[in-house]
Amino acid sequence: MGQDFKLNHMPKDIDFATIHIWPDTWERPEESFQRSWILTHMREAEEELGKPLVLEEFGKSIKSYEDGIEARNQVYRSAHELVEESVRNNRGLKGSI
Repeated sequence: MGQDFKLNHMPKDIDFATIHIWPDTWERPEESFQRSWILTHMREAEEELGKPLVLEEFGKSIKSYEDGIEARNQVYRSAHELVEESVRNNRGLKGSI
């Protein structure tokens, strides 16, 4: 972490904010952490920066096909559901790459 999301995206020449989330790398694999991370940054982008947010990069490690595919798919599903819900409700999270 070690970065200041708001300060980095505050300049007027920056049109939108971005976030990355790598729950396994950060040793926070819980789906609740991912959801909270995304929603917190969405709120800050909307309310404090007045800029749209893009979930630019995210992923989930898998150690074996049998153990990891569904867990990985759930991480992706959860992230994409947040994006879709935000877009439907005209909120700040506008997409993912």
